[in-house]
Amino acid sequence: MQPQPEFVKRIGNTDLQRGETVGAFKLWPTARPTINADRGERFTFALRIRPTAAGTSELQLLTKPTELIDYKLKRETKGSGYWLDIGAGPFNEPGPHSATIELRTGSDALPAVKVQLTLNVLAENLIATPTSLEIGELLVSSLRAQSRSIGRVGVRKLAGTFRITAISSSLQFIKLEQQTIVEGSNYLIRLTSDPNLVPKPGSYKGLLRIETDNSQKPRIEVPISLIVVDR
Repeated sequence: MQPQPEFVKRIGNTDLQRGETVGAFKLWPTARPTINADRGERFTFALRIRPTAAGTSELQLLTKPTELIDYKLKRETKGSGYWLDIGAGPFNEPGPHSATIELRTGSDALPAVKVQLTLNVLAENLIATPTSLEIGELLVSSLRAQSRSIGRVGVRKLAGTFRITAISSSLQFIKLEQQTIVEGSNYLIRLTSDPNLVPKPGSYKGLLRIETDNSQKPRIEVPISLIVVDR
């Protein structure tokens, strides 16, 4: 089995096995693509269109492309089907955008084929959870005895891919470990104490800094607060 195109992961309402039938044609993976996109992103993808019966293979675009949502219909190199190439964006403001792409069939007896496109431009696409870490009290004796887990932060992107390029903490006694949950979209950062750098009793505030290759949000800062006690 051939791997699915990367763009399929971004399209909602898909039936990867059967696609969706509209009139005398089958559209794969769907005739109603719903896509989440980042601000400033241009997303391109394609829908495969094949006739369900002989003699219904002719299609022609009726809807004219716009500056921000354009499309092109082309025949398959083999077979009687088509590919509808679609490009959407870039949109700089968050919110929904939609378009109906209509294709005329070769028979007056057959209805037009309509593709309903919905593009949701996200206000916040790259998210850290939680947005701040309030660790509470830590005992000096416990920190000195061994390294211990003191918190974790998840970082994920709702649409598209990204990479974490560097992580650091302004509190030197906190060690960081990065774990991949889903390559390119979901990561976990674990915070542990360093028994060789036990802080003195007191209140501490710092930042977890997460550097990324995402142009919209190259750095995420998560505030950290904790109290070290000796009793």
